Amino acid sequence: MRPSRTVRGGIVLLLASAFAVLLAGCGPRGGPPPTEQPPTTQPAAPSGADGYTVSMAGGRFFPDDLIVPAGQTVTFLNTDKVKHAVVPDVADSGGPDSDGDFPRGMKTGETYQWIAPTSVPVGTRYYYHCRYRGSPGDGASPGTGMAGVLEIGPPALRTGPQY
Repeated sequence: MRPSRTVRGGIVLLLASAFAVLLAGCGPRGGPPPTEQPPTTQPAAPSGADGYTVSMAGGRFFPDDLIVPAGQTVTFLNTDKVKHAVVPDVADSGGPDSDGDFPRGMKTGETYQWIAPTSVPVGTRYYYHCRYRGSPGDGASPGTGMAGVLEIGPPALRTGPQY
């Protein structure tokens, strides 16, 4: 038995509608507007003569795992549209803590600087998180959500004339 012309027309209309909905979702007008994506993963490089930069965007720190030579400066930069904070997982650990400079959180474009200590052994790890978008770890592993770790590396090798 063959389907009637009305049934065949309904099937064709249903398939055409489904195809149109699928195409609409692929175009620039379909779905919510794109959100800011964090930068692609790259090895961390010094951002200046004596420093490294960790950006905060998209609910994460980038990079979130960084080896920093002792004595170098780490600059945390909020590139997001919402507030962030850099809080140590273990209180009074000596790790980064932006609360002293920004007790209400860091707004877009604000920076916080932390100097990697020279008085601790190479390999010392400082775990931290965002008070607003992460939770602390146990001091031996990172927390959840927006969290990161800084590991102290050997002091940076200076180049140039030695006096």
